[in-house]
Amino acid sequence: MARPTQDDFAVFTTRPKISTRDNDESSPTFGQRVVRDFTDAEWDDAKASAQYEIDNWDEAQLGRIRGERDYLLQQSDWAINNDSPLSSADQASVTTWRQELRDLPTSEADVADIVIPACPVSGVVDR
Repeated sequence: MARPTQDDFAVFTTRPKISTRDNDESSPTFGQRVVRDFTDAEWDDAKASAQYEIDNWDEAQLGRIRGERDYLLQQSDWAINNDSPLSSADQASVTTWRQELRDLPTSEADVADIVIPACPVSGVVDR
C-alpha cells in the first residue's frame, strides 16, 4: 500500500460541498436539503484532518499489520500443537511462517514495503 500524499486528497485543491437541512425559516428552501460549499473554517478542518491522516499513516499502517499478524498467529495456533493433524513437514513450514509473522513489522525498514507472508500450508488459516 502506497503512502498517501496531499495529491491523494481532493480536499487540498477543491472546496468540498455539504448537504444540510435549511433551518432558516425565512428561506424559500426552509426544511429542505440544500447543498452548500464548506465554510473556510470547515474546509480548514477538513484539510487538517486529511493532513493528520497523511502524517500518521505509518503508525496506522503498523497497527493494521500488527492486527493482521496477531489474527493469523491466533488462527494458526492449533497447527503447531502436538495433537495437530498436520504432517511433521507441514508443522515445520507453519512454524517457520509463524516466526516470519512474529518478525513483522521490524523485519522491513519501510512500512509501505511490508508484505505479510502467506501461509505455506493450505487450510491452516481462513484468509
